[in-house]
Amino acid sequence: GSSLTEYLTIRRIKQACQLLQMTNKPIEFIGENLGFGSVSYFIQVFKKMVGTTPHQYRRSLLEES
Repeated sequence: GSSLTEYLTIRRIKQACQLLQMTNKPIEFIGENLGFGSVSYFIQVFKKMVGTTPHQYRRSLLEES
């Protein structure tokens, strides 16, 4: 029921979560690799969808383990 753009954004954010979890690649690299035009836009969209910034998300994963 969502638009193609929304679907692609959701897929990209899910991929970003996996990359943040499984790699130590910089947040800038992940955002750029997933097709976000700028790192600030990537962080903005990530925070809107996940509720936290990519950096905080990665940090919380490290604290859990």
